[in-house]
Amino acid sequence: MAPPGRQAMQFQHDGKTLFLRGVNLADAKFPPGRPTYLRGSLDDAEKCSYIDAPLELKRAPEHLERLRYLGYNVLRLPVPWEALEHAGPGIYDDEYIDYIRQLVEICNKYGFKVIINPHQDLWSRHAGGSGAPLWTLHACGLDPDHFGETHAAIRYCEWPLDEPDPAKKDPKSIPPMMWTTNHNRLASCTIFALFYGGRDFAPRCNIVGEDGVEVNIQDYLQRRYYAAYARLAEKLGNLPFGYDGMNEPEPGYIGWQDLNVNEREHTAKIHSNPTPIQGMRLAMGQEQREVQEFRLGQTEDPRWPFRRSESWPLGTCVWALHGVWDVETGELKCPDYFAHLPHTSEAATKKENKADATPFTFVESYWREFHRQWTESVVRAHSAKTVSFMQPCVFSPLPAPSPPASAGSNAHPKSLTGQGEKLDHDQQMTLLAYSPHFYDGLTVMRRHWHESWNADVVGLIRGHYKFKAFGLRVGKGKVRKVISDQIGQLAQDGADNGVPTLIGETGIPFNLDGAKAYRVSRPSSATSSPAGSPIPSAEKQQNTALSSGTSEEGKGGGNEDSEEGGEGGGGDYTAHVKAMDALVSACDDHLVNFTLWAYSAVNTHEWGDGWNGEDLSLYCDETGSFPSHPYLAGARAPAAWCRPFVQTLASSSSSSSAPTSGATRARLVRMAFDLKTSRFEAEVDMDGGEKEEEAIATVYVPWLHYRQSDEDTEQLALQVQVADGDAWEVKGQVLTWRIRGGGGRRRLELERQGGVLSPRQLGTIIV
Repeated sequence: MAPPGRQAMQFQHDGKTLFLRGVNLADAKFPPGRPTYLRGSLDDAEKCSYIDAPLELKRAPEHLERLRYLGYNVLRLPVPWEALEHAGPGIYDDEYIDYIRQLVEICNKYGFKVIINPHQDLWSRHAGGSGAPLWTLHACGLDPDHFGETHAAIRYCEWPLDEPDPAKKDPKSIPPMMWTTNHNRLASCTIFALFYGGRDFAPRCNIVGEDGVEVNIQDYLQRRYYAAYARLAEKLGNLPFGYDGMNEPEPGYIGWQDLNVNEREHTAKIHSNPTPIQGMRLAMGQEQREVQEFRLGQTEDPRWPFRRSESWPLGTCVWALHGVWDVETGELKCPDYFAHLPHTSEAATKKENKADATPFTFVESYWREFHRQWTESVVRAHSAKTVSFMQPCVFSPLPAPSPPASAGSNAHPKSLTGQGEKLDHDQQMTLLAYSPHFYDGLTVMRRHWHESWNADVVGLIRGHYKFKAFGLRVGKGKVRKVISDQIGQLAQDGADNGVPTLIGETGIPFNLDGAKAYRVSRPSSATSSPAGSPIPSAEKQQNTALSSGTSEEGKGGGNEDSEEGGEGGGGDYTAHVKAMDALVSACDDHLVNFTLWAYSAVNTHEWGDGWNGEDLSLYCDETGSFPSHPYLAGARAPAAWCRPFVQTLASSSSSSSAPTSGATRARLVRMAFDLKTSRFEAEVDMDGGEKEEEAIATVYVPWLHYRQSDEDTEQLALQVQVADGDAWEVKGQVLTWRIRGGGGRRRLELERQGGVLSPRQLGTIIV
């Protein structure tokens, strides 16, 4: 069902309502050949190249053909800042930019809409995540080579931290999701505070750039950030469907109420867990847990064309420099330094007049303005037709979109036609969308599907409960509902602001329960059925597959003898299917667009996608599923995510080409798929249109769920029911539903003729 209150906004193109489903191309997060578990992956960072990340151009078609076959129509393409500007400030990798343009062109050729995602996690590979180039850390006075020994950041290739011999480092022994502890550690917290709030909280941290002009570190980094992505946007023009904002932006220390306490309880606490003040002391070489003494940033790096102003001496913690704590005594002098918004630089430095401090939220005071400038200087400056996606901090409410800074600031000097354009407020609103992320934290952190209990994490983080226990949900039905309710809340955020929602990232780890599903041999015969079990012959299925028709009576019966499938042992992906089905069904409930995390072309059982032990790829060549199928081979738990959905909807009165306009008479109001029965339902509200104004919906109907036999890779076994006067036809995996004119709601129902396929036939159990 759609969210309560306002009808969910949807994307529009050429008079059609689009329902976007796709994947993130995960292999773009680090340079090819430099997975995070390799000790040398961080060496010679200024020389790294991201060309062929995420896909080699010559091999891109085979992956795009697979993804298109699986029903997807949108791709989220991560582009880290480091990929654009790794060699130094203002030195761009134009060969990589040319590669990205070619890749986007190929994706468009295969029918995909592409969303460019300026990807980062925890600021940079050099801070234990991904994103920004090394020189940005040096600009902030940080030396990543000593992050491990001071616990300023955990870097995957340096585990265990207390092992001095590089040859004995063992990334495989690192606890699951250890990288997420970096959200609270000094490196990322300091850099994000400087990037978003340097002018307010670190006014003495000024940089003399390559142009000889002295500016605050906030302005220096943000200007370089905008310029790098503007370089890319200029080259791409109108090729992308949209641009995301910074991926999963973080406040760092901004808004922290008490530096003595680790108060952000939703952040993982694994291994060492220094409080902010402990992290600052550690970074200055003061023993907290017998950490070896050293000092950060003692010398300038000659590789970079910038230097610090005299107000920012090297070798001193930037927060001690601003009176937060005393390096000599270790005393925390201002525990609530980041809890108030200073009015002036003097107040920020001395913090003497608390009465003048202003209450604030990071999203409203810092992120909102950052995203406005991003949209105007990067997206709007080079494309008048591209959607700008808003992505505030994870699970933070979406603030109202910012208006343009000035009447003429929304000019488009390099539009598709080459003519300058200006957009009024209403036109700009049709080019905005919301792209929050949603993961079921319990499944991701514990690598186990808890189908009997869970929690309303969105509600807990947003303070909806007086007591935390009230956010707990117990019972299978309540677990699925709380996941749906949380995604519904995110969709409501978009609807309340008049913009459509696309969940930019959601998914599950496939190495659940100690990766026991991987312990299985590949099928030995390529002549067996795709998942190792035959499908009943056409004679046993009562009728041949329907290929077209009008309103039909009766429904196909379910397969009473289909296997339920256990949840233990090698080759069993039952738990994965349940976890993923809960996520995708929740998106169906609220008609939410999404791009799953993730698709990796190089995923392995041993190392996942190569980044910090993550293993969320829908595809892995080692899986052993559907060995004889050209597109399903290697699919993991596809029953949950390769499923029917409405792709487009158009009425004869629809004419808008604005990407997020709501101008269409026919509206999809419900969409649902039941794995247990193969039953799919869709409802369309014709909105009182004229009798002659029909609507046309296209529905993806996957061969995986509805195939007639293994031998015929095209024929489907469908039983379809529509209202009197409506008609339908099938071509390939697309069902076209023609809805007669007139008001009221119309329903499409379909099932597999002959009953639902078994878990083995769906690839849930691999033998």
